[in-house]
Amino acid sequence: MERRLRKLKVKDGKVTILFEQLSEATGLWDEYAFTCWEKPLPELGDALHDLVVDVLAVCRLPDGYRSGLKVAGVSCSYAGDDGDLGATITALKTLGTANSPLVLNTPYLSVTGDPGMSDEMEARLATLELHAFAYVDGRRAQGNLFEDAA
Repeated sequence: MERRLRKLKVKDGKVTILFEQLSEATGLWDEYAFTCWEKPLPELGDALHDLVVDVLAVCRLPDGYRSGLKVAGVSCSYAGDDGDLGATITALKTLGTANSPLVLNTPYLSVTGDPGMSDEMEARLATLELHAFAYVDGRRAQGNLFEDAA
């Protein structure tokens, strides 16, 4: 089954994942929305955190800005006949001057654009997608929901 991530957001412990799955019957992409309060495996959080480097690079922020910066979500799209990936990353920056964080959205970058996303960013997004679908498939912090009880 072919699937692709459209959006992943983590807010206040709630994980929201929007994705598409290619229908064998129609050859078109069906859309699905998934929201769950169950804690993800650490790898999903790590994959989100690993995108901080891309937020810093794309927004041309100094490395010192990393402190208090947290990736909260990613929005993806697919263009052209080959379904070329494009993405925007949403990050939150804790500020000492406000009770709520600064919201940063990177500019949209695609794998084929000019400028385009780096190969490293594309690989990090692929890792995030892998862990997002593991979460959808029931692999969460409390164990696999779909394993047969022995």
